[in-house]
Amino acid sequence: MEFPSDRGRCGEMTGSRSKRHAEPADFSRSHFDEAATEALGQELGRYVAGSQPEHGNGATPMALAHRVREAVAGLAGVASEVGLSPKDLEGIEQRQTELLRGSVEALLDRIEAGRIRHLPDGIRWSRTLQDSMGKLQLPAAPTAPRDVAEVLARLCVDLTARHAGQQAELLLAAFALAADDYGLFRVIDFYERHQACRLALETTRKPRNEGPDARSFGLAAVASGARALLPRIVIATTGPVASGKSTIAHALALRIGAPRVVADTVRDVLLDIPSDPRGPEREREIHEALWRRAFEPDFEDRVYRAVLNRADDVLSSGRPVVLDACMPTCARRREVGELAAAHRAPLWFVECQPSQAVLRNRLTERNIRDGCNSPAWETIAGHLTERWEPWSSAEPGHHLLLDTGQPVEQCLEATRTAIPGWPDRFPD
Repeated sequence: MEFPSDRGRCGEMTGSRSKRHAEPADFSRSHFDEAATEALGQELGRYVAGSQPEHGNGATPMALAHRVREAVAGLAGVASEVGLSPKDLEGIEQRQTELLRGSVEALLDRIEAGRIRHLPDGIRWSRTLQDSMGKLQLPAAPTAPRDVAEVLARLCVDLTARHAGQQAELLLAAFALAADDYGLFRVIDFYERHQACRLALETTRKPRNEGPDARSFGLAAVASGARALLPRIVIATTGPVASGKSTIAHALALRIGAPRVVADTVRDVLLDIPSDPRGPEREREIHEALWRRAFEPDFEDRVYRAVLNRADDVLSSGRPVVLDACMPTCARRREVGELAAAHRAPLWFVECQPSQAVLRNRLTERNIRDGCNSPAWETIAGHLTERWEPWSSAEPGHHLLLDTGQPVEQCLEATRTAIPGWPDRFPD
């Protein structure tokens, strides 16, 4: 099996993410709740975003092909301990080779985009903790530079083997948003299968006092990939500024375990909004100054193209995706429809529209929060309202109008009722 080790063209590079200020979370608990898992994914994403890209050959397709053969050969020597038959081993190697062949371009894109980091190779969920200062603590003794998706895959396999597949998907989604790394969804299935093989081997050599045994990891090596609750679907939350669409998008994504692409976050990336050592107040001033550029004629086009590119990465993995963006015009919504059609995915526009009184109150609260002396947020909202085009039945997809002045749970229940196949729980 031959793979190219490098190439001459350059991949798309984006600016650094602005760092968010979050409360410390306890990751040492054995109960994997949604809040802790999401917080871990966000903290890992910030950690990676703040680290420096590395150069290394360990993530090239040729190197990975060698590692696949090496891992399968190692499993053959402990097949009885891991509970794998010769047919299982043949299937593992065949499937990993197929996934690797299909991921060559994506893997090379990741190398060019600087997704290689010097991170610990032995990381597992039980060893990923935070100290009292809220800074992520990773195991020492880092190995050769690896694709960050490989580190995520290792955590996800560990969680899945603990019957916490829901949290594995939530972890990936939170990391992708915090690190602005949606390309990982094009390679994560390969890396998860490879890491399952490695964990099975490691556990036979050094049995664990707690957590999954070698047979659990062996089973993960032959299992299917994505564990999404819903099949591939696009749910786009739209609406005016301060309509609550981000709150609804977040709640929907958590409920179905879907990655979320946020237009405001993508805008920050493209504007290259920095963190400021003087704290969040100064960051906000910089943020608002740079946001004035966001309404330049061509900039909005760049933002929406980037949003759709990230959604395309997610959909290519067979997962659902939640989009959080205003999408004020029919043309913008048609672009989403074209993406959904290309992936043969159902499309739902969830339009968030609270009462005018609720909107006014929320805009006032934003001005107070941001220390604005003038009606800054009303100006931004008015700019969008002038361009708003109501949804029509001639547009692609389905449409659900939500009164987002109601409690979030009521909005979620209305969405659950409207969208066919909405799951009641995550599968184990």
